[in-house]
This record gives sequence, C-alpha cells and structure tokens, in this order.
Amino acid sequence: MNKLDIPSEKVKKSKAKRIGILALKILAGFVICLILLLVSLHFISRIDDPILTAQEKQLSYTRTPISGGWASGNNWIRKNDAGLYEMYIEGNAYERGYVNGLLSQELINKQEDFFVETLNKLLPATIYQYFIKYVVGYFNKDLDKYVSEEYKKEIYGVSRFASDKHNYIAPPYQRILNYHGAHDIGHAMQNMNFVGCTSFGIWGDKTEDGSIIIGRNFDFYVGDKFAQDKIVLFVRPDSGYNMMLVTWGGMIGVVSGMNEHGLTVTLNAAPSEIPTGTATPISLVARQVLQYARTTQEAYNIIEKSHVFVSEMLLVGSAQDHKVVSIEKTPTKTSMYQTDASSSRILCTNHFQSNIFKSDSLNINHQKNNPTQKRFERLNELLDNTSKFTYESVAVVLRDQKGLHNTNIGLTNEAAINQLIAHHAIIFMPEQRMVWVSSNPYNLGKFKAYNLTDIFQGNPLDQQKQPITVEAKTIGADPFLTTPSYTNALFYKKIAEQITQKDFVLNSAIEKQFVESNKEYFNTYLLLAIYYQQKEKYTKALKYAQIAQGKYLASEKEKKSIAEVIQKCKEKL
Repeated sequence: MNKLDIPSEKVKKSKAKRIGILALKILAGFVICLILLLVSLHFISRIDDPILTAQEKQLSYTRTPISGGWASGNNWIRKNDAGLYEMYIEGNAYERGYVNGLLSQELINKQEDFFVETLNKLLPATIYQYFIKYVVGYFNKDLDKYVSEEYKKEIYGVSRFASDKHNYIAPPYQRILNYHGAHDIGHAMQNMNFVGCTSFGIWGDKTEDGSIIIGRNFDFYVGDKFAQDKIVLFVRPDSGYNMMLVTWGGMIGVVSGMNEHGLTVTLNAAPSEIPTGTATPISLVARQVLQYARTTQEAYNIIEKSHVFVSEMLLVGSAQDHKVVSIEKTPTKTSMYQTDASSSRILCTNHFQSNIFKSDSLNINHQKNNPTQKRFERLNELLDNTSKFTYESVAVVLRDQKGLHNTNIGLTNEAAINQLIAHHAIIFMPEQRMVWVSSNPYNLGKFKAYNLTDIFQGNPLDQQKQPITVEAKTIGADPFLTTPSYTNALFYKKIAEQITQKDFVLNSAIEKQFVESNKEYFNTYLLLAIYYQQKEKYTKALKYAQIAQGKYLASEKEKKSIAEVIQKCKEKL
C-alpha cells in the first residue's frame, strides 16, 4: 500500500466526527418525526362527545343510600349476600348511562384502576406504555363511527362519573368507549392467555324435561382484582326488550346475557388475525342482539350486518325457536353453525366448526397450538357421562378441572373446563326465563338464581328493599373451596406471577412448596426451568424442563416452548 493511501489520525478523527454528527442528525430527525407522529395521532384520534338534546343536557339525578347500595328514582344498585352487585336501570340511552354511572361510580373507578394496574404489569416501561397508548388511539381513531348513537349516548352518560385520575390516557368518554373494545383486543392477544371461554347448550333427551339449558365460563382474565365486583345488570330500555347481563363497572356491552323473550347470548373468542383497523366492539354487537332479537335468525341478521375487527363465536339460545346455535363471525364472513336434528347438544370452545371456517388454515393451526380442542373433547366426554342434566349438574361440568378420561392435568391448566381464572360462570334456562350467576371466587362460589319474568313484572321501588333472587334454587359453593388443593392453587397462582418478575428471588423452601402445590401441571416446571435458565443455572433448568416435557401437554405450542428451553440449556452445558 502506498504511504499516501494510509489515512492520518487527523483524517480518521475528522471522518469519525462527521459520522458521529450524521448519526446524531439521523437520531434527532427520528425523534422529531416520532414526536410529530405522536402529536398528530393525539389529535387525529380524538373522539367527539355525542350531541345531546336540550333536555338531556339538563338531566341531573341524585342518589340516596339504601341497604347495601344506592337508589335514584326507580333505579337502584345493591350488593347481595353472595357478594354480587345487582343493579336495575331504565329510560332512554343517556338516562340509562347517566344513572348507571351515578349509582356505580365507585365500581367504575375501581375497575379502571385494576385494568390500568394490570396493563402496567404487562407493559412496565413508560415509553412502551405511551407507544401503545398512541397506537391504540390511532387504531381506534374512528371507533365512534362504528357505534350507534344510542350506545354512544349511554356510554357518554356512564363516563360522566369516571375519574379524572386517568386523563393522561384520554378524556373519560374516550376511555370508557375504548374499554368496550378491550374484549376484542384480548382476543387478538390470545397468546397472553386473556381468553379461553367454554360454553355449551343441551336440550331434548339430555335434560330432565327436554327444555334448553346453557352453561358457560367467561374466562376473560385481567387479574383476580378485575373480577372482584361483578354486576348483574337488569335493563328496561325505552326501545327494544328488557334484558339482564353480567358485567362490571362502566361496561354496557354484553358478554353473557338473556332478554325477556328467552334469547341468550354468550361470547367465545375465535382464531383471529391481527386487526388492521377499527370496527364495532363485539360486546356492543352482542348488546344489540340481546336488546333487539327474539329468534336465532333475528340474531344472525344483526350479527351478519355488523362490521367487526376480530373473529368471534356467539352462542345464541332462543326459547321461541327451542334452539341453540353458534354464530361464527369474522371481519369478512358470517356463518350459523348448528348440530343436526338428531343431536341434542352444541359445544363451543375457541375454534370454528362451520363448513365455511373449519378448514381454514388459521383455524387448523389454532386447534394445534392451543388447548381449545382438548377442552372441546373433555366437554363432550362430560356430557356423555350424564344422561339427564339439571341446572345443578351443568354447574358441575363448568367447575370440572380434569383432562380427558379424568386425567389429573394440574390446577389452572388451559385444557381444563375450569382454569380457575373465570370472571364469571352463567347458566340459562331460557324457556323458564331462569338464570344462575356464579359468585366469587371464579366459578366456585354460590350460583345465585334469578327469574327475569318476576323481576321485570315487579315494582322497582319494592325491589330496592327486598332480595330479587330465587333462594330455593341457589346452587351451593363448590366443595373444592374447602380443600387443601384450593389453598395450593392460590399459592401456585401467586408464585407463578411473581417468578416472572426480574427482582424475584426463589429460595429452596418456596421452590419446594411451589412444586408440591401443583405437581401435575407442566407449567410449574417450565416456569422453574425458565427462572434457572435466566440465572444461568443450566443443569437445574434442564432438569425442570425435562420434567415438564413428561407432563400432560395439550398443544403443539406447549411442546415447542419446552423443547426450546431444553435445546438452549443443552447448548450452554
């Protein structure tokens, strides 16, 4: 090399300086672009308040205390002896929302605190939280265009009583409206185990009197605190049909409910692509079905016309049709699945069954990589094992924690009907207008019984002072609650959450107790394997991963997760 070709130190430094300045300029440009993007998203994603009439603007109710709750005119809320909140509201859309917010404002604010607390655990980095905030804001920038004026006014009425504490996220109305899409976002994030619902309907020769019985676990899990304050809401709207639904503070959408004509709706997550735009939250589609449909065909017509952004299955029962169907919905197609005339059951977990969807590659992969098929098979097995069902024996099915052939698969296993995460369980007998709602914890507490005909024919002012439940038909708490296994389950859940945290230190006593608390569940050992892998203790990590590999595994995803840990540990040894 020629001497002249060798750059001097001065030239090198000058070049390095230029490169450094260029890098800083690029970084500064990126930061400025990001700031402009976030600012633009902030304004683009603003949602205007609905336009109120002069009479609605003047609306101003007050509330007075009653035993266990509050009342305002005919409207009331009260906590019953099982810990369920019961609420009755009536009127037009804005009146219903306003009085709902007035009566349940403490529950609305607690619920939002719990929801935000869970998000903070999932997204601990502040910058990432703000990134998600603006992405979701942009994603839902047109949300109000897909919500009816009726429901926008009802949600706005509720939001009048939301706390200002979380205004850094968005104004109250925008927040409460967006929370109605949380169920959909949870479905789109199924790998985070937010959802894993199970439902079924039986009739004819499978029930004692031939009438329909429907059971379901609503496994939408956003932490145990989120499920503390369930509301059994009874609504007498100025249009449509009287209805009941199980909900929580601030939520007017439907995940489980029945109307005065014996039309029932429950939601089950289905395999779904990552959404690319906003549409109507599925809970508001279900609300419209409950408020305006009497038959399965009327329900189908409403769902088919709806524009949704995730896939869903709506199990719909109809007293008028004496029928239960699964209406399968994606952003582009709708199908009604029903069993043939010789069958007296329909099952629904988290995969499609209709001819239109069942062979779709996304559905097939979902069945392989998630425990939905194993839960479906276990549910079929349990229905085969009982000749004639009553509402009490339906509760037994909903509380089942075993795998196929009564295999012990460990506590909280996603392959079980009861994963000990249920927000609530519910049982319907639509032809009798009867409904049973579980109380805490999970679906293990008492199921309180309600008769919709009696409630909506009764005097709301009298109901403020006396129980509205049918006490003679209460289903008792699960005996499992009094066993050491339940104590073990609580300990397992506690450590399973803590062990994934960066600063958690596992001592030998807790490690032993953790293993003993849930010995048959693969995830007990997988969590320990990952913990020791992160501590670079590969021999111990490998031992636990190999134990996990020998336990009951319900999906290819579970097998792959364990195999990856084993491979990485072997590479380090």
